[in-house]
Formats: sequence, C-alpha cells, structure tokens
Amino acid sequence: MHFLLFAGFVSSSLVALAQAANLDLYPDSTTLPYAVHLPPSATKQTKLPAIVFLHGSGSAGPKSALSSNVLWDGVGQLVSKYDGGERTGAPKMVAENYLVVLPLSDASGSQRQWYGDQVNDVLKDVQSKYNVDPARIHISGYSMGGKGSWTTAINSPGTFAALITSAGFSEISSAVPALTSALLSPIVSKKIAIKGFAGTSDDKQPVWTAQPVFDILSALGANAELEQVQGADHSKMSIEPWMEEGLWTWLEGQKNHEVSGGESSTTKNPITVSDPTTTPAKVIAAVATTSSSPAASPTFSSSDTVDGGCSARRRRSKKRSHSKRRLDGHGLPAKRREFAGGVDAYGKGVSA
Repeated sequence: MHFLLFAGFVSSSLVALAQAANLDLYPDSTTLPYAVHLPPSATKQTKLPAIVFLHGSGSAGPKSALSSNVLWDGVGQLVSKYDGGERTGAPKMVAENYLVVLPLSDASGSQRQWYGDQVNDVLKDVQSKYNVDPARIHISGYSMGGKGSWTTAINSPGTFAALITSAGFSEISSAVPALTSALLSPIVSKKIAIKGFAGTSDDKQPVWTAQPVFDILSALGANAELEQVQGADHSKMSIEPWMEEGLWTWLEGQKNHEVSGGESSTTKNPITVSDPTTTPAKVIAAVATTSSSPAASPTFSSSDTVDGGCSARRRRSKKRSHSKRRLDGHGLPAKRREFAGGVDAYGKGVSA
C-alpha cells in the first residue's frame, strides 16, 4: 500500500513538472521528434548558444510522450525544475541563457541507440527556426544519450564547441587503443572541449569504462577532463552532474574554434560554485595520461545496449559529496570481470 502511494506521488510530481515546462514541440519536423526550451526573455530571433541533450534509454517513447519524456534526464530536468519554480543554481544558469534542444528517441528492444545523422538533422531544423549562435553549439547526453553524444560529435565534429557526457562510455572504450584513438581524433582535431562524468557506484557504466577513453584523449592533447561522482549509481548520474554550477561556468568559456576564428578555451578550469555553503567544494586534478601498444582492432559498434538503470530517474537530486581526483594506473578493478559486451582497451570486459 505504501509503495503504491509513493509511486502515485512520484508519477504526479513528474506530470506537474512536465506541465510546468515551457516547450516548443516539433513532433513531425524530422525523423526524431524534438522539443525546444527558450529562455523566458528570448524570442526565436534572439541569438543564443544551444545545448543539444540526448536522454537515456529509459526515457525513450512515442512522439505522444514528447512533452514529458524529454524532461526526465539531465538538461531536460534542469529546465523542468526552472519552469516549475526552481529559479536558482544550475536550473537558472541553463534555462535563462541557452536554447535547449531535446530530441526524443523511440528506441526499443535490446539495441537502443542514437544515430548521429538523425541528431544532426534535428539541429539543422532548429537552426532553420531559431537564431542559434554557430560558435556555441554543444552536444551532451546521459547513458544511451552519453554514448550518442560521442557518435554525434564523431559524425559531425566541426559543429560542436563542447561535449558533455555522463555514464556513457562503454562502446567507445571497447575498442583497442589504436582504434579508439582513430575514432576520437576528429573530435580532438576540431578542438572540442570534453567533460565526462562517471559514478563510482555505477555498475552499468563503471569508472573503468570511462578511464581508457580519457587516457587516450589526454595522450592526443585534447581539452578533456573526467570527473568521478562519489557514491553515484547509474540513475543518479542522470541528474547529479548536471546540477553542478561549475559545469555551466566552464561551458560559458567554450567556443567552436573554426566558427569563431579564435582558439577555443584550453584551460582546464577548476569547478567553482557561486554559493560554497550549499555545494561541496571540489578537488581538481588532471586526468592521468597512459599509453598502450596497439593490438589487432576488433569490429567497432556504436550501437547502445539496454540501459538498465534509467528506471530510477524519477526522483529529485540530493546533495552529495563529490570530488575529482587523479586515478591510479588505469582506474581498473583488480579482479578481472567478464561481460557480454566485448573487451575494452585494456582487456577488460564491457558491460552490455
């Protein structure tokens, strides 16, 4: 009985958030339905930076669910919080300063994924309707969407100034170093700034699936940082990293080098907060750089597998202790674990 009452409360809370969000809906403009959130003081003619956010597989659904499902994860939840009355911190920083683009995937079955060409089609359609600043277009995502953000950036590396990914690494880290390096090189060559987040208690996308990617990015000279979110499991990664004010302070300094005609920011900025009494302090350190000998390259697949942790997305974020630190070695567990999804760059299994 208590469980049913709790479930009803959570469901009604989500409906209230969805109804509160001020979204422009485009269910039929492209292959993917999408929604756009504008700052309250802006119009379609206002020149704005844009954030494209790709949700996790648990938020996938038909276009009839467009106005609700895109608000369950990450940046979508931030604008929902803002329109619901939370006018401080990260919700305020995002909702009042960015044009937020929220595509909806209807992925189902065991092979769930975002296709980079479809996401870029959404962006082109948005650019035909709104005054998007071409020097400040950013791609981001959580879990399935985190992996999709890599795919989208690789598909069109000259489009984006920054890439932010949370709990979405396993497919790109499943390749041996030589192949992973080749996949990432286009992103690095375009000077895309990269911020990654991995939860220390995430058993769907463990830290050790993220570390090889950032080792290689560091070796390639990329402007890239990996941050561990202490105690966060997979579901918490859908909102906790996105609530950090320092993330959005960092994003303000990122511009597309090719479009703006100048160097994009290459400084690894410390995470800062406007109110240290409400957000834990951060300890900043560079990501460790390692090298490995190339081996035979397996077939690389960008397809995403079932995101088993998204069902717990329906919750409000709690403040947590959270730090960034240098990883020892490759950040891999001492005990070898076998998984069905393949082998990563350091010979470890990748979870499906």
